[in-house]
Amino acid sequence: MVLIISARVGILNMCPTLYDFLRSIAVSCLGLLLPLLLLHPGTGYCQSLHIATYAHSPEYFLAVNKAEQAFYLLEKRSPLQVLREYSCSTGDKKGDKAIEGDERTPEGVYFLERRLNGGLNESLYGGVAYTLNYPNPIDRLEGKTGYGIWLHGRGKALVPRDTKGCIALQTPKLRGIADYIQLGETPIIIGSSVEFSQKNDALDQTATALHELVQQWAEAWQSRSERFFSFYHHERFVSESSGFEAFRSRKKRLFDQYSWIEIFIRDVRAIPGPDYWVTYFPQLFRSPSFSSQGIKRLYWQLNGGQWRIVGSEWIDKPLHLEEEYLDARRPKLREWLQAWRSSWERADMEAYRACYHPEAQQNDRAGRDRIVRFKQKVWSEEPPQRISLEDVSMRLHANGFAIRFEQSYRGEGGYEDRGRKTLVVEPFRGRYRILSEQWTALSAS
Repeated sequence: MVLIISARVGILNMCPTLYDFLRSIAVSCLGLLLPLLLLHPGTGYCQSLHIATYAHSPEYFLAVNKAEQAFYLLEKRSPLQVLREYSCSTGDKKGDKAIEGDERTPEGVYFLERRLNGGLNESLYGGVAYTLNYPNPIDRLEGKTGYGIWLHGRGKALVPRDTKGCIALQTPKLRGIADYIQLGETPIIIGSSVEFSQKNDALDQTATALHELVQQWAEAWQSRSERFFSFYHHERFVSESSGFEAFRSRKKRLFDQYSWIEIFIRDVRAIPGPDYWVTYFPQLFRSPSFSSQGIKRLYWQLNGGQWRIVGSEWIDKPLHLEEEYLDARRPKLREWLQAWRSSWERADMEAYRACYHPEAQQNDRAGRDRIVRFKQKVWSEEPPQRISLEDVSMRLHANGFAIRFEQSYRGEGGYEDRGRKTLVVEPFRGRYRILSEQWTALSAS
């Protein structure tokens, strides 16, 4: 599904042919309908929403048509499915919200953050409300002010344009869509009017491009690369009330502090606003001393023909991503494990040494150099012939990952042993290295 927001002329009469011509240029060049005129509340301009089908859109989302005082629950299908359509009430003043107390409903892309059930005025709010993230990062960049914009119920008769900027529904209707709402993840798209259309290939391409950029952004972050900062708009980006340079300094300190960083993301969704796109996704962050998970939102705008991040939001949320993250890492861990086994079996000291942290512990041997000297001595007396690993299991460990298996060893001279081994490994330069190696002999059966 896609939302395209374009500027329409209210006071002025733009020639329809000229408008359509300019509109077609905007679509073909940007894959997004940018406002053709600056939008200011009270000027007579409004924002028309065009909703269609496109890649990487939310499975469910909400939309509000302020002109018709209509509320929609939509589902990602081809064609787009309108699951619910209800009457609603928005701010008693027309136009986009700009300042605190202007009694206008904001227009753009927002998210439902928290559900409020208690302490609400029954007549005004119907006993249930969802907070919106107004002002979002784009609003703050544009100098917009205000707070407390909600989607809420109504305990009295629903009257058009009868709020101070919130969106009101009849309470039973709002309660009836609760199963479709995921806090922090469900977007609500608000505009002066809404039109539905078919799939838009240009926007499909933009969403796909942003999806790929998010993957590259996550990889650059995980590698603690300077390239990570190239995804941001250096002049416009604001994070936690600080500018880009403060953001860069803070991140670089963390890059130096952590010996490794792991970023796991999935289900990247993209949705366009008036002159921006929002990508959002579940994210798990891991490092040796700190971990977090929740919903990350990135706000993108074009800069010199390139998409750049101008704002971000983080919603801390227990998503239980650990198993999915581990499953995603298993193939690479197995590949590394076989490379370690092979280097040992081939008596390739350079490759074997590269598998260990400089301060690795191998049973009672401390440090990589001591481990290497021990192996050199063993291999000079009897080189390895065959090493096999069975019953391999993996789990998360505070220092990275723990890999456990049964190991069978045979030397060229006939020496054999069998034991249970546990490796604790940490991510390192796109691969892994051993922090701890513990082996316990198994009795012969």
